[in-house]
Amino acid sequence: VDTMLVVSASEDGSIRIWRPTDPEQRCVYDAHAQPLNDIVISNESILTSSLDKTVRSWQIPMNAFTNYDSTSSAMTPQIAQPVSHLDEVTSICVSRDNSLVFTVSRDAYLFVWSLLSTKNDDCDMDTDMAKTRMSKQPFHIIQSIKAHDETILGMALVRSDAQHHFLVTGSVDKKIKIWTITNNKNEDKCSIKRLKTDTTINGPVSFVAGQYDMPYFVVGENQSFDSLTFHLYASSTLERLKTYKTATCQWPLSSCLTLNEHNHCILTIGSTSHELCSYDLSLIHSTDSKLFASYTSKIEYRTSVPSEWITSIESLDSKELFYLVT
Repeated sequence: VDTMLVVSASEDGSIRIWRPTDPEQRCVYDAHAQPLNDIVISNESILTSSLDKTVRSWQIPMNAFTNYDSTSSAMTPQIAQPVSHLDEVTSICVSRDNSLVFTVSRDAYLFVWSLLSTKNDDCDMDTDMAKTRMSKQPFHIIQSIKAHDETILGMALVRSDAQHHFLVTGSVDKKIKIWTITNNKNEDKCSIKRLKTDTTINGPVSFVAGQYDMPYFVVGENQSFDSLTFHLYASSTLERLKTYKTATCQWPLSSCLTLNEHNHCILTIGSTSHELCSYDLSLIHSTDSKLFASYTSKIEYRTSVPSEWITSIESLDSKELFYLVT
């Protein structure tokens, strides 16, 4: 943990670098003029999404954060800024081979971007996107889909076996959709098609938590402000295994799955009540999931940025990935 760095996306539009053992922020980088919704790390780049309707890419030089202080920026200037969504970009995913970026938005659209080419033509779109434009490539759009009827708040990439991987999206329309992905790198094309829709969710979907190598993915459902229901699915079968109800997190805004030192799948949920709640999903055969940690988010982080909400956090160590909302 002493060598691990954490990258956070803030409501003030900044990217911040932290050490989990040190309350002082190590680096601040002004990324967007409006609040950030999500942040992911792909190879040596950081991808951010924002209320400003953009996804931006920032290059991280090798060993960039080895020596720095809180006033310096180790990241190079922004290298890509796709400006295509007509509404707030709510979530980002990157494919396992780092060739594709998936983004979803408040206008219920799902976009697929290629990172392998600098061209921006022959886009497969099912709507009039005459306003779509690109600057500072190397992104370009290869597909756009009206994926849901209402705002999409959650998305995750999962795999059932070595040959099959899927994209899972969740929406305020109370639906979970699972999409197949066929990527032809040689022709720089991608086909994404809906495989199945789960309409048994009773409330708006506030998050989808999952990682490519995890045996499970989790869908969070909110029927009221102070209650949460989360549904555990098997990545191998795409079927629901169990449903849990809890009132420990008020209106969760961000979440993810991680592996702990025992290789247990851990669901971590951050909420507007300033709580960070974690559940051990290895206990799925018990009568309830074990709440092994529920505590107010680290006060030292909040005192460092008292006026900004941390909307998403990702570690530079892939095995210690987590998201936090304060």
